[in-house]
Amino acid sequence: MNRKGFTLVELLVMLVVLSVLIGIAVPNITGILRDNKNSMTLDDANRMLDSARVKATTEPKVLELEYDGDCTVLRLSYLDKNDDYKKGPNDGSYDKSESFVVIQLKKEYIDGREEIDYQYFVRLIEKKGDKLYGINMSPASKIEKREKDVFKNQPRLFGVHKWDDITNLYHYNSDAIRDKIRSSLPDIVCSSIEYDFK
Repeated sequence: MNRKGFTLVELLVMLVVLSVLIGIAVPNITGILRDNKNSMTLDDANRMLDSARVKATTEPKVLELEYDGDCTVLRLSYLDKNDDYKKGPNDGSYDKSESFVVIQLKKEYIDGREEIDYQYFVRLIEKKGDKLYGINMSPASKIEKREKDVFKNQPRLFGVHKWDDITNLYHYNSDAIRDKIRSSLPDIVCSSIEYDFK
């Protein structure tokens, strides 16, 4: 009698080897997928920076900053006129009110001369149901160098949801509105804030 097939011991050994291989492969695959999604988010953040720089050069009001530390906040809804940021890499949608670029004026006096520089910061938030993904406030230098530590802090919402209401109130009580925006930017100290030019 010729028996073809595997013995129980051979099947158990094969299952153990297979489970070890799966145990090694699955974390690697999920890590690769996460890195790919983070890379796509960095691409979108770099596009936001490029859009902000274009606005800064083509619309003079954007950089009408006078004092050291003055800031301009450009929301994604203002930067994304072509609706290019519909879907994020995690199959959520970008929050166009909570995602923005901050341009901060920095003045230094070197050898009696005033040196002016603009520092850029990016915040890009993707919502999928109750989950948040993306980049909390990070300097442009880290975004451009594609540093992974921009993802280390869990994104959180600042609560600036009703920007239309803020725009309507802006003309009546600008100090209160500026304080609300300033409190929503805890990582950057802005002496004054302008936002979303029409």
